Amino acid sequence: MHKLIKAFSIIFIITIFFSSLNSASVIDEKQFNDFGYLDNTVEKDQNQCFIYSNITLNIEPNYSTVLQLKIKNYIPINDGVDISVYLNDVLEKTITNKNIKEKNIISLHNFKNNNSLKICINNSFLPKIIISKESNIGTYLLAEIKEENFIQTIQSTVPINKLIPITVSVKNTGYDSIYIQLNNANNLYIENSELKNVSGDVEYNGLLAPNETKEITYYFKTTDKVNLATPRAILNYTTEFGEKIELLTATEIIKGYENLSKLEAFIDISKINIEEQDLQGKIILRNISENTLKDIYIISNFNGTIELEKNKVAEIKPKDVIEIPFKIKTYEIKNYKLNFNIYYFTDTIEKSIGTNEIIIQSVAKDNSLTKLIASLLIISAILFIWVVKF
Repeated sequence: MHKLIKAFSIIFIITIFFSSLNSASVIDEKQFNDFGYLDNTVEKDQNQCFIYSNITLNIEPNYSTVLQLKIKNYIPINDGVDISVYLNDVLEKTITNKNIKEKNIISLHNFKNNNSLKICINNSFLPKIIISKESNIGTYLLAEIKEENFIQTIQSTVPINKLIPITVSVKNTGYDSIYIQLNNANNLYIENSELKNVSGDVEYNGLLAPNETKEITYYFKTTDKVNLATPRAILNYTTEFGEKIELLTATEIIKGYENLSKLEAFIDISKINIEEQDLQGKIILRNISENTLKDIYIISNFNGTIELEKNKVAEIKPKDVIEIPFKIKTYEIKNYKLNFNIYYFTDTIEKSIGTNEIIIQSVAKDNSLTKLIASLLIISAILFIWVVKF
Protein backbone atom coordinates (compact mmCIF):
# COMPACT_ATOMS: atom_id res chain seq x y z
CA MET A 1 0.00 0.00 0.00
CA HIS A 2 2.86 2.32 0.92
CA LYS A 3 4.54 1.75 -2.46
CA LEU A 4 1.22 2.25 -4.26
CA ILE A 5 0.90 5.68 -2.68
CA LYS A 6 4.42 6.53 -3.80
CA ALA A 7 3.63 5.36 -7.32
CA PHE A 8 0.67 7.74 -7.41
CA SER A 9 3.00 10.46 -6.13
CA ILE A 10 5.30 9.88 -9.09
CA ILE A 11 2.39 10.21 -11.51
CA PHE A 12 1.19 13.35 -9.73
CA ILE A 13 4.62 15.02 -9.84
CA ILE A 14 5.11 14.16 -13.53
CA THR A 15 1.64 15.57 -14.29
CA ILE A 16 2.56 18.81 -12.53
CA PHE A 17 5.79 18.89 -14.52
CA PHE A 18 3.95 18.73 -17.86
CA SER A 19 1.21 21.11 -16.70
CA SER A 20 3.82 23.73 -15.90
CA LEU A 21 5.06 23.48 -19.48
CA ASN A 22 1.57 24.12 -20.85
CA SER A 23 1.04 27.27 -18.76
CA ALA A 24 4.37 28.87 -19.60
CA SER A 25 2.74 31.65 -21.65
CA VAL A 26 2.07 33.78 -18.53
CA ILE A 27 5.27 35.24 -17.11
CA ASP A 28 3.70 37.71 -14.67
CA GLU A 29 0.23 39.22 -14.42
CA LYS A 30 -1.25 41.72 -11.97
CA GLN A 31 -4.31 43.90 -11.54
CA PHE A 32 -4.35 47.63 -10.87
CA ASN A 33 -5.46 46.95 -7.29
CA ASP A 34 -2.29 44.85 -6.75
CA PHE A 35 -0.37 48.14 -7.13
CA GLY A 36 -2.74 49.90 -4.70
CA TYR A 37 -5.01 51.60 -7.26
CA LEU A 38 -8.82 51.76 -7.03
CA ASP A 39 -11.56 52.32 -9.63
CA ASN A 40 -11.28 55.63 -11.51
CA THR A 41 -14.36 57.47 -12.78
CA VAL A 42 -14.82 60.11 -15.47
CA GLU A 43 -18.15 61.95 -15.45
CA LYS A 44 -19.94 63.19 -18.57
CA ASP A 45 -18.35 66.20 -20.32
CA GLN A 46 -15.03 65.62 -18.53
CA ASN A 47 -11.57 65.03 -19.96
CA GLN A 48 -9.35 63.42 -17.36
CA CYS A 49 -6.08 61.46 -17.12
CA PHE A 50 -5.05 58.89 -14.48
CA ILE A 51 -1.45 58.01 -13.67
CA TYR A 52 -0.48 54.48 -12.58
CA SER A 53 3.16 54.71 -11.53
CA ASN A 54 5.70 52.16 -10.27
CA ILE A 55 4.33 49.39 -12.49
CA THR A 56 6.83 46.52 -12.31
CA LEU A 57 6.50 42.97 -13.66
CA ASN A 58 8.77 39.98 -14.14
CA ILE A 59 10.11 39.58 -17.66
CA GLU A 60 11.83 36.86 -19.69
CA PRO A 61 13.45 36.82 -23.16
CA ASN A 62 10.94 37.30 -26.00
CA TYR A 63 8.24 38.62 -23.67
CA SER A 64 5.27 40.77 -24.70
CA THR A 65 3.43 43.21 -22.43
CA VAL A 66 -0.36 43.51 -22.69
CA LEU A 67 -2.89 45.67 -20.88
CA GLN A 68 -6.44 44.32 -20.49
CA LEU A 69 -8.30 47.54 -19.74
CA LYS A 70 -11.73 46.79 -18.24
CA ILE A 71 -14.71 49.19 -18.26
CA LYS A 72 -16.65 48.42 -15.08
CA ASN A 73 -19.98 49.94 -16.18
CA TYR A 74 -19.66 49.01 -19.86
CA ILE A 75 -22.47 49.67 -22.32
CA PRO A 76 -22.03 49.97 -26.12
CA ILE A 77 -20.77 53.45 -27.01
CA ASN A 78 -21.97 55.12 -30.21
CA ASP A 79 -20.24 58.48 -30.08
CA GLY A 80 -18.37 61.00 -27.97
CA VAL A 81 -15.85 58.84 -26.08
CA ASP A 82 -12.18 58.16 -26.63
CA ILE A 83 -9.59 56.48 -24.44
CA SER A 84 -5.84 56.96 -24.92
CA VAL A 85 -3.21 54.80 -23.24
CA TYR A 86 0.38 55.99 -22.73
CA LEU A 87 3.34 53.97 -21.48
CA ASN A 88 6.21 56.07 -20.13
CA ASP A 89 4.69 59.15 -21.87
CA VAL A 90 4.58 57.42 -25.27
CA LEU A 91 1.13 56.95 -26.86
CA GLU A 92 0.42 53.25 -27.32
CA LYS A 93 -3.17 53.28 -28.58
CA THR A 94 -6.36 55.35 -28.79
CA ILE A 95 -9.72 53.58 -28.91
CA THR A 96 -12.94 55.41 -29.73
CA ASN A 97 -16.70 54.94 -29.64
CA LYS A 98 -17.81 51.54 -31.03
CA ASN A 99 -14.27 50.19 -30.78
CA ILE A 100 -14.40 50.47 -27.00
CA LYS A 101 -15.27 47.10 -25.43
CA GLU A 102 -15.81 45.80 -21.91
CA LYS A 103 -12.27 44.38 -22.04
CA ASN A 104 -9.85 46.27 -24.29
CA ILE A 105 -6.65 44.51 -25.32
CA ILE A 106 -3.73 46.94 -25.74
CA SER A 107 -0.17 45.89 -26.55
CA LEU A 108 2.48 47.87 -24.68
CA HIS A 109 5.93 48.38 -26.17
CA ASN A 110 9.27 49.26 -24.57
CA PHE A 111 8.17 48.01 -21.16
CA LYS A 112 10.93 48.62 -18.59
CA ASN A 113 11.78 47.63 -15.02
CA ASN A 114 9.79 50.54 -13.60
CA ASN A 115 6.95 51.99 -15.66
CA SER A 116 4.39 54.75 -15.65
CA LEU A 117 1.02 54.11 -17.26
CA LYS A 118 -1.28 57.01 -18.14
CA ILE A 119 -4.91 56.54 -19.21
CA CYS A 120 -6.74 59.60 -20.57
CA ILE A 121 -10.51 59.61 -21.13
CA ASN A 122 -12.58 62.16 -23.02
CA ASN A 123 -16.24 61.53 -22.17
CA SER A 124 -18.97 63.62 -23.77
CA PHE A 125 -21.57 60.86 -24.12
CA LEU A 126 -22.04 58.56 -21.10
CA PRO A 127 -23.18 59.64 -17.62
CA LYS A 128 -19.87 58.23 -16.40
CA ILE A 129 -17.11 55.78 -17.33
CA ILE A 130 -15.39 53.65 -14.70
CA ILE A 131 -11.91 52.19 -15.26
CA SER A 132 -11.93 49.00 -13.20
CA LYS A 133 -9.28 48.33 -10.56
CA GLU A 134 -9.43 44.73 -11.83
CA SER A 135 -7.85 45.70 -15.16
CA ASN A 136 -4.92 43.37 -15.84
CA ILE A 137 -1.41 44.17 -17.00
CA GLY A 138 1.01 41.34 -17.65
CA THR A 139 4.02 39.96 -19.43
CA TYR A 140 3.54 36.87 -21.60
CA LEU A 141 5.03 34.58 -24.21
CA LEU A 142 2.47 34.94 -26.98
CA ALA A 143 1.62 33.33 -30.29
CA GLU A 144 1.80 35.66 -33.30
CA ILE A 145 0.41 35.22 -36.81
CA LYS A 146 1.11 38.11 -39.16
CA GLU A 147 -0.83 38.75 -42.36
CA GLU A 148 2.36 38.40 -44.41
CA ASN A 149 2.83 34.89 -42.99
CA PHE A 150 -0.59 33.70 -44.23
CA ILE A 151 0.02 32.94 -47.90
CA GLN A 152 -1.83 31.26 -50.77
CA THR A 153 0.34 30.09 -53.65
CA ILE A 154 -0.87 29.17 -57.13
CA GLN A 155 0.31 29.54 -60.71
CA SER A 156 -0.94 32.72 -62.37
CA THR A 157 -1.28 30.98 -65.75
CA VAL A 158 -2.27 27.33 -66.09
CA PRO A 159 -3.14 24.96 -68.92
CA ILE A 160 -6.83 24.19 -69.28
CA ASN A 161 -7.98 20.68 -68.34
CA LYS A 162 -4.92 20.14 -66.13
CA LEU A 163 -4.44 19.16 -62.48
CA ILE A 164 -3.30 22.29 -60.61
CA PRO A 165 -2.08 22.54 -56.98
CA ILE A 166 -3.08 25.34 -54.60
CA THR A 167 -1.00 25.65 -51.43
CA VAL A 168 -1.86 27.65 -48.33
CA SER A 169 0.68 28.15 -45.56
CA VAL A 170 0.52 29.88 -42.18
CA LYS A 171 3.39 30.43 -39.74
CA ASN A 172 3.35 31.16 -36.00
CA THR A 173 6.24 33.57 -35.42
CA GLY A 174 5.47 33.91 -31.71
CA TYR A 175 6.52 31.99 -28.60
CA ASP A 176 3.36 30.10 -27.60
CA SER A 177 1.15 27.52 -29.31
CA ILE A 178 -2.24 28.56 -30.65
CA TYR A 179 -5.29 26.70 -31.97
CA ILE A 180 -6.17 27.63 -35.56
CA GLN A 181 -8.94 26.84 -38.03
CA LEU A 182 -7.69 26.99 -41.62
CA ASN A 183 -10.09 26.57 -44.55
CA ASN A 184 -9.35 26.84 -48.25
CA ALA A 185 -11.80 25.81 -50.97
CA ASN A 186 -15.30 25.16 -49.65
CA ASN A 187 -17.95 23.09 -51.41
CA LEU A 188 -19.82 26.19 -52.64
CA TYR A 189 -16.68 27.52 -54.32
CA ILE A 190 -16.00 24.16 -55.95
CA GLU A 191 -19.59 23.91 -57.21
CA ASN A 192 -19.74 27.47 -58.57
CA SER A 193 -16.37 27.15 -60.28
CA GLU A 194 -17.34 23.83 -61.91
CA LEU A 195 -14.04 22.29 -60.80
CA LYS A 196 -13.27 18.63 -61.29
CA ASN A 197 -11.27 15.99 -59.41
CA VAL A 198 -10.65 18.07 -56.30
CA SER A 199 -8.40 16.18 -53.90
CA GLY A 200 -5.97 16.87 -51.08
CA ASP A 201 -6.45 18.81 -47.84
CA VAL A 202 -8.72 21.86 -47.88
CA GLU A 203 -8.82 22.45 -44.12
CA TYR A 204 -6.86 22.07 -40.89
CA ASN A 205 -8.04 22.45 -37.31
CA GLY A 206 -5.39 22.10 -34.63
CA LEU A 207 -2.49 23.58 -32.70
CA LEU A 208 0.23 25.62 -34.37
CA ALA A 209 3.42 25.49 -32.29
CA PRO A 210 5.91 28.38 -31.95
CA ASN A 211 7.90 28.88 -35.17
CA GLU A 212 5.84 26.14 -36.87
CA THR A 213 4.52 26.47 -40.41
CA LYS A 214 1.36 24.58 -41.36
CA GLU A 215 0.78 23.95 -45.02
CA ILE A 216 -2.19 22.41 -46.81
CA THR A 217 -2.31 21.57 -50.51
CA TYR A 218 -5.19 20.48 -52.68
CA TYR A 219 -5.50 19.88 -56.41
CA PHE A 220 -8.22 20.67 -58.90
CA LYS A 221 -8.53 20.04 -62.59
CA THR A 222 -9.10 23.19 -64.60
CA THR A 223 -12.04 23.40 -66.96
CA ASP A 224 -12.23 24.84 -70.47
CA LYS A 225 -12.74 28.32 -69.03
CA VAL A 226 -10.09 30.85 -69.91
CA ASN A 227 -10.10 32.58 -66.53
CA LEU A 228 -10.77 31.30 -63.02
CA ALA A 229 -10.89 33.12 -59.68
CA THR A 230 -9.09 31.47 -56.77
CA PRO A 231 -10.89 30.94 -53.46
CA ARG A 232 -10.09 33.13 -50.45
CA ALA A 233 -8.42 30.99 -47.83
CA ILE A 234 -9.73 31.82 -44.34
CA LEU A 235 -7.81 31.62 -41.07
CA ASN A 236 -9.65 31.90 -37.75
CA TYR A 237 -8.16 31.82 -34.26
CA THR A 238 -8.75 33.24 -30.80
CA THR A 239 -5.92 35.01 -29.01
CA GLU A 240 -4.87 34.26 -25.45
CA PHE A 241 -7.07 37.20 -24.38
CA GLY A 242 -10.26 36.05 -26.11
CA GLU A 243 -10.00 38.23 -29.23
CA LYS A 244 -11.43 36.52 -32.32
CA ILE A 245 -9.21 37.07 -35.37
CA GLU A 246 -10.02 36.32 -39.00
CA LEU A 247 -7.52 36.64 -41.86
CA LEU A 248 -8.25 36.13 -45.56
CA THR A 249 -5.97 35.72 -48.53
CA ALA A 250 -6.54 37.83 -51.62
CA THR A 251 -8.48 36.45 -54.59
CA GLU A 252 -6.44 36.01 -57.75
CA ILE A 253 -7.48 35.49 -61.36
CA ILE A 254 -5.86 32.48 -63.01
CA LYS A 255 -5.49 32.69 -66.76
CA GLY A 256 -5.88 29.45 -68.69
CA TYR A 257 -4.26 28.42 -71.94
CA GLU A 258 -4.29 25.31 -74.11
CA ASN A 259 -1.60 22.83 -73.08
CA LEU A 260 0.52 21.67 -76.02
CA SER A 261 2.94 19.65 -73.91
CA LYS A 262 2.93 15.85 -74.00
CA LEU A 263 4.24 15.50 -70.45
CA GLU A 264 3.22 16.81 -67.05
CA ALA A 265 5.60 17.07 -64.09
CA PHE A 266 4.93 17.75 -60.41
CA ILE A 267 7.09 17.96 -57.30
CA ASP A 268 5.79 16.31 -54.12
CA ILE A 269 7.83 17.38 -51.07
CA SER A 270 7.42 19.22 -47.78
CA LYS A 271 8.31 22.92 -47.93
CA ILE A 272 10.02 22.73 -44.50
CA ASN A 273 13.39 21.01 -43.98
CA ILE A 274 15.46 20.73 -40.80
CA GLU A 275 19.05 21.71 -41.58
CA GLU A 276 21.54 18.87 -42.12
CA GLN A 277 18.74 16.28 -42.21
CA ASP A 278 17.58 14.36 -45.29
CA LEU A 279 14.16 15.31 -46.67
CA GLN A 280 12.45 12.78 -48.96
CA GLY A 281 10.45 13.83 -51.99
CA LYS A 282 9.42 12.61 -55.41
CA ILE A 283 8.94 13.98 -58.90
CA ILE A 284 5.79 12.77 -60.65
CA LEU A 285 5.76 12.42 -64.46
CA ARG A 286 2.58 11.82 -66.44
CA ASN A 287 2.34 11.12 -70.17
CA ILE A 288 -0.82 12.95 -71.31
CA SER A 289 -0.34 12.15 -75.01
CA GLU A 290 -1.45 9.20 -77.13
CA ASN A 291 2.15 8.28 -77.98
CA THR A 292 5.01 6.67 -76.08
CA LEU A 293 7.58 9.20 -74.90
CA LYS A 294 11.20 8.04 -74.95
CA ASP A 295 14.55 8.99 -73.42
CA ILE A 296 13.26 11.21 -70.65
CA TYR A 297 16.11 13.08 -68.92
CA ILE A 298 15.67 14.89 -65.61
CA ILE A 299 17.90 17.80 -64.59
CA SER A 300 17.60 19.07 -61.02
CA ASN A 301 18.12 22.67 -59.94
CA PHE A 302 18.73 23.01 -56.20
CA ASN A 303 21.22 25.14 -54.25
CA GLY A 304 21.72 22.46 -51.59
CA THR A 305 22.45 18.72 -51.88
CA ILE A 306 20.07 16.60 -53.97
CA GLU A 307 20.15 12.90 -54.89
CA LEU A 308 17.79 11.54 -57.56
CA GLU A 309 17.08 7.81 -57.57
CA LYS A 310 17.51 8.03 -61.33
CA ASN A 311 17.83 10.88 -63.82
CA LYS A 312 16.76 8.99 -66.94
CA VAL A 313 13.61 7.07 -67.86
CA ALA A 314 13.71 4.91 -70.99
CA GLU A 315 10.05 5.45 -71.88
CA ILE A 316 6.62 6.36 -70.56
CA LYS A 317 3.63 4.80 -72.27
CA PRO A 318 0.47 6.81 -73.07
CA LYS A 319 -1.46 7.91 -69.95
CA ASP A 320 1.12 6.28 -67.64
CA VAL A 321 2.35 7.96 -64.46
CA ILE A 322 5.72 7.29 -62.86
CA GLU A 323 7.24 8.54 -59.61
CA ILE A 324 10.96 9.11 -59.09
CA PRO A 325 12.10 9.46 -55.45
CA PHE A 326 14.78 11.94 -54.45
CA LYS A 327 16.18 13.40 -51.26
CA ILE A 328 17.62 16.79 -50.43
CA LYS A 329 19.68 18.26 -47.60
CA THR A 330 20.14 21.87 -46.52
CA TYR A 331 23.00 23.34 -44.51
CA GLU A 332 21.97 26.91 -43.62
CA ILE A 333 18.94 28.63 -42.13
CA LYS A 334 17.57 30.23 -45.30
CA ASN A 335 15.24 29.59 -48.26
CA TYR A 336 16.31 27.16 -51.00
CA LYS A 337 14.89 27.07 -54.53
CA LEU A 338 14.00 23.72 -56.14
CA ASN A 339 12.78 22.86 -59.62
CA PHE A 340 13.41 20.32 -62.39
CA ASN A 341 13.83 20.52 -66.16
CA ILE A 342 12.69 17.47 -68.14
CA TYR A 343 13.81 16.69 -71.69
CA TYR A 344 12.13 13.99 -73.81
CA PHE A 345 11.64 12.80 -77.38
CA THR A 346 8.38 12.43 -79.28
CA ASP A 347 8.38 11.57 -82.99
CA THR A 348 12.20 12.08 -82.99
CA ILE A 349 11.73 15.70 -81.87
CA GLU A 350 13.28 16.78 -78.57
CA LYS A 351 11.00 18.76 -76.28
CA SER A 352 11.31 20.06 -72.73
CA ILE A 353 9.18 21.17 -69.81
CA GLY A 354 9.94 22.53 -66.38
CA THR A 355 8.30 22.07 -63.01
CA ASN A 356 7.18 24.98 -60.90
CA GLU A 357 9.87 26.48 -58.71
CA ILE A 358 9.14 25.83 -55.04
CA ILE A 359 10.80 27.32 -51.96
CA ILE A 360 12.18 24.98 -49.29
CA GLN A 361 12.49 26.73 -45.92
CA SER A 362 15.47 25.40 -43.98
CA VAL A 363 14.89 25.63 -40.22
CA ALA A 364 17.07 25.00 -37.17
CA LYS A 365 17.09 21.72 -35.31
CA ASP A 366 14.56 21.71 -32.48
CA ASN A 367 16.19 20.34 -29.34
CA SER A 368 13.19 21.05 -27.10
CA LEU A 369 11.93 17.44 -27.28
CA THR A 370 15.37 16.08 -26.42
CA LYS A 371 15.62 18.44 -23.45
CA LEU A 372 12.11 17.48 -22.33
CA ILE A 373 12.90 13.75 -22.44
CA ALA A 374 16.17 14.29 -20.59
CA SER A 375 14.41 16.29 -17.86
CA LEU A 376 11.71 13.65 -17.52
CA LEU A 377 14.30 10.87 -17.26
CA ILE A 378 16.14 12.73 -14.51
CA ILE A 379 12.92 13.25 -12.55
CA SER A 380 11.90 9.61 -13.02
CA ALA A 381 15.34 8.39 -11.89
CA ILE A 382 15.21 10.50 -8.73
CA LEU A 383 11.69 9.33 -7.90
CA PHE A 384 12.62 5.68 -8.61
CA ILE A 385 15.58 5.88 -6.19
CA TRP A 386 13.26 7.47 -3.61
CA VAL A 387 10.71 4.63 -3.94
CA VAL A 388 13.33 1.87 -3.75
CA LYS A 389 15.20 3.45 -0.86
CA PHE A 390 12.18 4.03 1.33
